[in-house]
Amino acid sequence: MTIKTYTPAEAIQAAQAEGCIEIAAGVHLSSQENIVADQDDWSVEGDQMHDFTKAPYWITTNDGQVQPIYGMDDKDLIDVLANA
Repeated sequence: MTIKTYTPAEAIQAAQAEGCIEIAAGVHLSSQENIVADQDDWSVEGDQMHDFTKAPYWITTNDGQVQPIYGMDDKDLIDVLANA
C-alpha cells in the first residue's frame, strides 16, 4: 500500500477532515477530537494517562510514541513529512 505524500498544510487539513491519517510507514497524524475519542478504548494504562487536550494534533507511532503537533508550522510535523 502506498502512503500519500502530504505537505504540512495538507496533512493538517486531512487529519481534521478524516480524524487520523497515515503520514509515514507506521506513523499517524490524529486530530485531538479523534485521539481523545479513541483513548478510552486503549488497553495500556499508561496510554490512557496522556492528556491529548494539550495540542490540536498528535503524531503517534506503531511502537507507542506520541508527539504533540501545534499546527502546520510545527517542526516535528515538518521533519516527519520530509523523511517519509
